[in-house]
Amino acid sequence: MKTTMIIAGLILASIISVPASATSKGEALTLCKLEAQNAFEDVTGIRTSKIKSRSNTTHVKLRVSRENAETQTVNCTVENDIASLTNIQGDVIASDNAVAASDSE
Repeated sequence: MKTTMIIAGLILASIISVPASATSKGEALTLCKLEAQNAFEDVTGIRTSKIKSRSNTTHVKLRVSRENAETQTVNCTVENDIASLTNIQGDVIASDNAVAASDSE
């Protein structure tokens, strides 16, 4: 009986310890690709070159190919289910922060 209670407690603790806004790598990649498609016109292809997750933040490096333009490398950061794109220099290209703020009001 005591062993059953301990196991039940461990299972309950593992379920509760997962944050509600945890984004998997697959979800983060989808958010980043959608953000890149919305930020650039005439996108012909998006390739993933690197993806890393640390705590509540996922970093994705994408190569965006556009019609009649050079391929551009962009960095995407997903934190708390909000994606933001920056170029190699760190300048913000697009962010869902404004959309998330208006949705919460």
